Amino acid sequence: MEYQKFARQLYHVSLAHVFNPLKAGMTTPEVVKCPDGHLRRAVYELGPYITDYPEQVWLAAIVQDWCPKWVSVICSHTNVTIFCQM
Repeated sequence: MEYQKFARQLYHVSLAHVFNPLKAGMTTPEVVKCPDGHLRRAVYELGPYITDYPEQVWLAAIVQDWCPKWVSVICSHTNVTIFCQM
């Protein structure tokens, strides 16, 4: 569990460091000339980040084919599977 926490923190700190130069353009409006000729203030943003399943596993720091929100427990008396939300 400690390694998962470390990997997640390392990834997010690395992303924060990489994107730090973009922060000013994403928080401070910039005057730009639009195609219609008007001047407008623009604040830039990044689009969604879509990954395949193996990369999602790595980004979330979970084990592949395990659900990070739900845990299944098999009751030894009834042999019934119970799902518990973490």
